[in-house]
Amino acid sequence: MYLRELPGGLIPTPQREQMLEYFSAGDSDELDDMQMAQRISGLADSLRNMPERTRSTIQCLFTHLDKVQAFQEYNMMNSENLSIVFGPTILPPANNNPANAAMDIRKSAKLVKFILDNRRSIFESL
Repeated sequence: MYLRELPGGLIPTPQREQMLEYFSAGDSDELDDMQMAQRISGLADSLRNMPERTRSTIQCLFTHLDKVQAFQEYNMMNSENLSIVFGPTILPPANNNPANAAMDIRKSAKLVKFILDNRRSIFESL
C-alpha cells in the first residue's frame, strides 16, 4: 500500500520511461549475451541516475523479493509470480487509459521479473 501511494511512484518518471525503453527492445527470453549485458547495463544506468534514497529502497525491495523467491518451493512465489504481484506497484501504468494500462502492466511485470532474475548483476555495479 505504501509503495502504491507514493507521490509519483517509487521510480521517478524519467527513469521509469528509460527502464521500460531499455527493456522493450526484444524478448528477454531470446537475448544473446551481448544484448543481455546491454540491457543489464542500461537498467543499472537508470538506477544510478535516481536519488540515493530511491535507489537504496529499490535495492532493498528486490533483495527482499529475492529472499521470498528463495522459498518458492513452499510459498509458490517464483520470480514470475512475484513480478505479476509487484510489477504494477513498482512500475504503475503511466496514464489512466485502460487499453494502455493493460499493456503497461504486462511490460512492468516483465521488467520486474528481469530485474529479479538478474538482481545481482544489475545492483553489483551501483
